[in-house]
Amino acid sequence: NDPIRVEVSPPSVPIEAIHQAVYPVDESQKVDLMVALMKAHGDFDRTLVFCRTKQRADAVASGLDRAGIPTLTIHSDRSMDQRAGALERFRAGKVRVLVATDVMSRGIDVENISHVVNYDVPTNPEDYVHRIGRTARAGASGTAFTFVSIMEFPEFDAIEMLIDTEIPIEHLEDFPYRERAIPIAGRLASRKKRRAFGGRV
Repeated sequence: NDPIRVEVSPPSVPIEAIHQAVYPVDESQKVDLMVALMKAHGDFDRTLVFCRTKQRADAVASGLDRAGIPTLTIHSDRSMDQRAGALERFRAGKVRVLVATDVMSRGIDVENISHVVNYDVPTNPEDYVHRIGRTARAGASGTAFTFVSIMEFPEFDAIEMLIDTEIPIEHLEDFPYRERAIPIAGRLASRKKRRAFGGRV
């Protein structure tokens, strides 16, 4: 009688207040696109960037630093003091960008994150939900951008199937895109149909 349900983990559905968008881009241009987006839009107040590995996190941070965007990293090669210091500077607004790996991001508790950028598409689709849930907290709105290269399409497909949403595709005007693959409209419905017919459609 009168049972009470307690959930420790959040539901696997993104918060509706988050503006989600996908940017198809060649792998070699991801840093350039990140820089161009931040320069084109002045609302990247507090940005959390996710990378697959610590080496890639360092490379992204170096690229942003060279472009004049102060950036810090948090991953397993950083000492406890370095990680705590980076979080504190990010939390205090002294740097606009923090680049993290999924493992190290578990302990990140920072309010008012304006943007989450999936520099690398997560291999586990549930991680996408956890990543973008770092923004739009406490009733606020937020933005989540995902950079997708052609090699990451399978992971991207799995994310859309999990959240049952076709994420809108956006393009940065005047950015000199190299050859890239662009997901087609109606892709989610097509995947569902193929799955329903055992992949024969």
